[in-house]
Amino acid sequence: MKLKGKMLVFFLIPVLVVFSAVVAYMMLNMKATAEKNVAELAESKSGEYAAYIKLFLEQNLTVAKNLAGTIEDIRAGQNPSRDEVIQLLERTLLHNKDLVGVWCAFEPDAFDGQDKKYVDAQYHNSTGRFYPCFYRDGDAIACEPFAVDDIKNDYYVMPLTTGKEAIIEPYQESYNDQVSIMETSLAVPIKYHDQVIGVAGVDIKLDQLQTFVENLKLYQTGYGRLISGTGMVVAHPEKDRLGEIGGEFKDGQGGDILKRIAAGETFSSVEYAEAIKQNAFKSYAPVTVGETGTTWAFGTIIPIGEIYQESNDLVRTILLIGLCGLLVIAAVIWIATNKITAPIGLLTSRIVAMGNYDFTGDDRKTYRLAQGKDEIGIMFKALGNMQQNVVALLKNIAGQSEQVAAAAQELTATSEEMAGVSEEIAKTIDGVAAGATNQAKDTEHGVERMKELGELIEENQNYLEKATQAAAEITKTTGEIHQVIMNTNASALKIESASQMIKRIAEQTNLLALNAAIEAARAGEAGKGFAVVAEEVRKLAEQSNQFTGEIARVIQDLMAKANYAVQITQGVGEMLQHQDDSDQEYFGIASAIAKTQESIKLLLDSGSLMETKKKEIMDIIHELSMIAQDNAAATEETSASVEEQTASMQEIAQSSDKLAQLAEMMQRGISRFKY
Repeated sequence: MKLKGKMLVFFLIPVLVVFSAVVAYMMLNMKATAEKNVAELAESKSGEYAAYIKLFLEQNLTVAKNLAGTIEDIRAGQNPSRDEVIQLLERTLLHNKDLVGVWCAFEPDAFDGQDKKYVDAQYHNSTGRFYPCFYRDGDAIACEPFAVDDIKNDYYVMPLTTGKEAIIEPYQESYNDQVSIMETSLAVPIKYHDQVIGVAGVDIKLDQLQTFVENLKLYQTGYGRLISGTGMVVAHPEKDRLGEIGGEFKDGQGGDILKRIAAGETFSSVEYAEAIKQNAFKSYAPVTVGETGTTWAFGTIIPIGEIYQESNDLVRTILLIGLCGLLVIAAVIWIATNKITAPIGLLTSRIVAMGNYDFTGDDRKTYRLAQGKDEIGIMFKALGNMQQNVVALLKNIAGQSEQVAAAAQELTATSEEMAGVSEEIAKTIDGVAAGATNQAKDTEHGVERMKELGELIEENQNYLEKATQAAAEITKTTGEIHQVIMNTNASALKIESASQMIKRIAEQTNLLALNAAIEAARAGEAGKGFAVVAEEVRKLAEQSNQFTGEIARVIQDLMAKANYAVQITQGVGEMLQHQDDSDQEYFGIASAIAKTQESIKLLLDSGSLMETKKKEIMDIIHELSMIAQDNAAATEETSASVEEQTASMQEIAQSSDKLAQLAEMMQRGISRFKY
């Protein structure tokens, strides 16, 4: 998900959650308020209408009570008159328009004890009991006695047996084939000396209550109804339901409701309404009539949907306003995120381009954004500075890499040249080592010859008679020694020449090391390794130069001693020549005794001198042997140093080659950047 989407989600989700929470709270609150309001309204209306119905019924009950009281007064007279009662009934019916019938009934002979006198008379039945009943017949008033079976009905039996006033369960009645209407009877016991002797009552139409109920409107389709204590519908907007048992009381249900009605409670509940085929809010308010002990109830029925319709409409309005608000907020957030994410998108594209080695981007929009004082402006300005710094760095690195590559190539060539020179030095030193080895061998051979010379001198001293032969051998040996010394001198000259060559090579190596160090210094950080190697090469060259100096000094000493040995051998040769001349004189002039003795003395002196010179020559030859060994060791050390120098040159060559490769790779890497 892109930043714009994330910002929309992060901003809108909390707003949506808060909005949903507010709407949910308002819905619950409005629902509770609506339920509370409808409960208050329904119970208030129910109580109001119940009071009206109570007043209506008790007014008519008062008529019945007055009627019963008057009849009691008539009965209490000395001569109770049935005609007076009949006139009372008729007059009562005429003056009370709500009444449809007025009647009274007495127990046998209870009124005046003259029932037999009135058998089958008007207002009496076949037994003569006084049963007058007046009713409205249109605009006229008609009269007829009660039938015998009527005496068994509740409107007579209940007051008679309980001694209390009673309201009878409503019933339907029709007159002159007109539409039947709901009626009820209000009956009051007639007492004489606290004994119930009969019942007086009135029949009233309940159509006034029906009209009253029909005119009641609650919400859109809510309505009221009047039910009796048994659950019978007494008044209802739907007339076809009159006289039926209410839906909640059918099949023996609703017993709890009837008990609460009988207890005189005002209450409400949500139940299924048969009339509207849906759940409804029902309220019940008790309607008590006098002291009848019978409680009716006036109830209201309001469909649940209508109760919450106003709150639902308000919620829909709030939702609509909220959605519009969300759209406005979303639009504002969209515009704001565009203003935020558009520069960020441009910044992202620039960073992606830089990630793809492209540092050429620079346009007016980027420049304009970089002039901002906010964080985005700071980022663009920093990005521009970074781009400039990176481009400058790339250019610098490109130039440095070219210089490093050139220095590496030059260093490679120099190291290769130094390696070749080192190989030549190694070959020369190998030759010097071979010469030194030969010199040592020749010196050892000279030592052996000198030993032989010593033996010959001893034999010469012991056996003077063999002087000639010994002199000849000495001459020969001296010649060989002279030859060895000459060879040693020649080898020393060769060693001196080789050491001079090594010195020149060491000086050239030192010069090359200095050049390599200079080139490494030019390469900077990349040439630090080469500078170290060049320093090591320079040190090796200085050591080689020192070794060649020591070799030169040893060779000079060797040559001096060799020259001295040559001089000694020349002196020995001259002595031998003198000895040879003495021998010839000895054999030529036998008679020259004095010369012979002198010659022998000279020979003895020469032998002593030769013994002394022999020791000196032996010492010199030993020194030559030691010098030769030192030369061999020095050449071996020099050879090892040269080999190390050669290995170092090879390492320098490899390192410079790698440096050249790295410089080439660096140039290829930098060439990928666009700037």
